[in-house]
Amino acid sequence: MVSNKLTNDELKRYARHISLNEIGLSGQQKIKNARILIIGVGGLGCPAALYLAAAGIGTIGLVENDVIEESNLHRQILFGNLDVGRKKIHAAADKLLLLAPQLNIEKFPVRLTQENAVEIISKFDIVIDSTDNFEAKYLINDLCHVLLKPLIYASINQFDGQLAVFDSRFETSFNYRDLFPSKPPHVLSPNCAEAGVIGVLPGLFGCMQANETIKLICDIPSGLSGKLLCMDSITLETRLFNVKLDYLNPLRRPGFTLHDVTEEKSNFINTSVQQLEVTTFLSWLKLKKQFQLIDVRSDEERQVISYGGLHVPLINVKGMSVSIRSEVPLVFYCASGNRSTQACAMLESMGLGKNSYSLKGGVMELMRQNTEATQIFRRFDQHGVLIAT
Repeated sequence: MVSNKLTNDELKRYARHISLNEIGLSGQQKIKNARILIIGVGGLGCPAALYLAAAGIGTIGLVENDVIEESNLHRQILFGNLDVGRKKIHAAADKLLLLAPQLNIEKFPVRLTQENAVEIISKFDIVIDSTDNFEAKYLINDLCHVLLKPLIYASINQFDGQLAVFDSRFETSFNYRDLFPSKPPHVLSPNCAEAGVIGVLPGLFGCMQANETIKLICDIPSGLSGKLLCMDSITLETRLFNVKLDYLNPLRRPGFTLHDVTEEKSNFINTSVQQLEVTTFLSWLKLKKQFQLIDVRSDEERQVISYGGLHVPLINVKGMSVSIRSEVPLVFYCASGNRSTQACAMLESMGLGKNSYSLKGGVMELMRQNTEATQIFRRFDQHGVLIAT
């Protein structure tokens, strides 16, 4: 049990913190009493843990089940040559205790899953997402939203990084699903092992995660409120983007509870909506069956890859009745099938969706089956209707 009172040694150790008006003695006591969970002890988690331990955090929880490899060493600064082959979580705990012997470390040498995430996350005050895969990020985001846990998000790729603070204790705070409603195709989101990353980049963003954590603990206002920070480490261009709340975000659905949090592959699917298999979709094209194709993705997603059809972003679906060709089936598509299912459900609620389909698996499934986008794109007119000839 961590004592609330700072010891004489701690008063000396954290004197430079205490001299800051924004922190002071009371702030340093808050830091000591804080319980912070770091999920992922890799490129982001290592510097975040190191600086939070140095700052005097009382309890740090670590979630990690991976083993140290030589290719980790250029960016995961808690580890050295002698640690290769060791469990990351044990090596990290040893290094942190050398820096801060008074630190209480709670180790969870597991992969975060549906089965264990609630029990782990609910024990802590603030969560730091240092993971490198979308499945974990959606799970962490959804649970922190429901459990009202502030979440410090960061993501890195090659030379670029992103940072945000999601705090569902406040209704005006955005979350990960406002940025990315559904998981992008794997080919558009490779991990560090596939795409590479400059070693200092996770150090920069892990430190910024630690900085935002300390500000939250000490009630220091953040310039990140309602914003996403993006940085290009080649040009050193840093931009802050205002993020609009997506009121179609399923986390804002009335009555949404912890039991509604599911894995991304089956997230928020309305089972009453007709799902069109990609194989059937392709056979319709081959047979020149008349139907209207509607893309409900964002402009940015469509610029990366498009299979054509009428473009109606999901937020505008309720106002698209004048564009609907009622004499032919409607086929909605998105990245994974989640938003297209929501689009069909919206039309059904308006009494217009009896002949509508959601393309199951969306763009990701089309890409998985090596479907050439241009071969489909050119077969639809300006209204998204298949050209018969």
